[in-house]
Amino acid sequence: MQDDFKTEADKLLAEILEEDDDGNKEPSEEPKKEEPAKEATPPVDKTKEYSERLNKDRARIKQETQAELAKAMGFESWDEMLAKKHDDTMLEKGLDPELVKPMIKEFLQQDPDYIAAMEYKKDKEAKEKEI
Repeated sequence: MQDDFKTEADKLLAEILEEDDDGNKEPSEEPKKEEPAKEATPPVDKTKEYSERLNKDRARIKQETQAELAKAMGFESWDEMLAKKHDDTMLEKGLDPELVKPMIKEFLQQDPDYIAAMEYKKDKEAKEKEI
């Protein structure tokens, strides 16, 4: 049995070392080991598409949840519920919402920070439409 082992070992050694014409033993080219395939990273386009789809789904779920909550509280929509809440807050502070809302809109239209924010929003929307 030990002889078989030596014979097997000699065969393996002979395969690894090849004799050249002069009888010198040179290492043969070792077979290249296959490297495990690296996981390919998804292209940027697919990642961007996934991100956009995820954001759309989140926004849709948020809107559905808000609509359900508003209807459970007896309102037609989320916006209607928020408007009612703002009106109630103004009444609690002693302000008439019908008189205060037009004044707030007028002040906002003259506010330089508000104007800059609206211009930025318009520019951002225009860039998004281009893409």
